[in-house]
Amino acid sequence: MLEPQIAALAASCATTAELSHVRRCFIACEAAPTHETFEAADAAFHRAIAASTHNEFLFRIFEIVNAVRNEPFGVASKRRSFTVERRRAYEHDHRAIGEALEQRDAEAARSLMRAHIVRVRDNMLGAAD
Repeated sequence: MLEPQIAALAASCATTAELSHVRRCFIACEAAPTHETFEAADAAFHRAIAASTHNEFLFRIFEIVNAVRNEPFGVASKRRSFTVERRRAYEHDHRAIGEALEQRDAEAARSLMRAHIVRVRDNMLGAAD
């Protein structure tokens, strides 16, 4: 519920510099040599989008949710479900979301982020094997 709305808002609120930062983050995901560096770049990507909304309330909620995801269970679930194929799908998702943001297409950003979050959730919970 949260991140698709954040992406839609970011499409209209993000500055050019913020969109450049989002782009650097998804490129860093694609270039990450290890799982750990990918995860750090992935977190930076999502955080950059949330920050670019300029909405302190949404950003703080995002940070709380993100903190919960970084608890041991979430970290272990991400690690256990991580494959090269899934990483490539996440990278594709990130690039598409970033491009929708750059095009200021709020509906596409919302839809793409929702699909991405659902994909990650299903992979982590074993619903999409």
